[in-house]
Amino acid sequence: EIRNCDWSSDVCSSDLLPVGEYKITQYRMKDSDYGPQYFLQAVVTEPFTAPTRAQEDGEWVDTEVEVSDFCVVKPNNALKKVLAAEPEITPEKPAYLVVKEHGEWNGFATAKCALKCTAFVKDDESFDIDF
Repeated sequence: EIRNCDWSSDVCSSDLLPVGEYKITQYRMKDSDYGPQYFLQAVVTEPFTAPTRAQEDGEWVDTEVEVSDFCVVKPNNALKKVLAAEPEITPEKPAYLVVKEHGEWNGFATAKCALKCTAFVKDDESFDIDF
């Protein structure tokens, strides 16, 4: 589900974003019964239409919404591992979400994605590696 929304609203899964690169200007983590949940704010430079659910006359119906300017993305499990390493993501130090391709597994939409982060929070146990 995708919505042009604030942080507390329903969000989209990374498999609903069109193939492309999205600037991530901030993220938030929220504890849940299923472990930490992450939410990324992605800048949308080319508007697109995405499926969503909306309430009409007291009933939930499937519909579509045009997404522009930004959207909030709920990352897939692979991206959660990068976020668990505490990247520094700000408008001044953005990360980039790259949606490489879409697929399907057991009837569910999937996406091959990468999250490119340039800096991580440093603590007493962290160290730098130069390549």
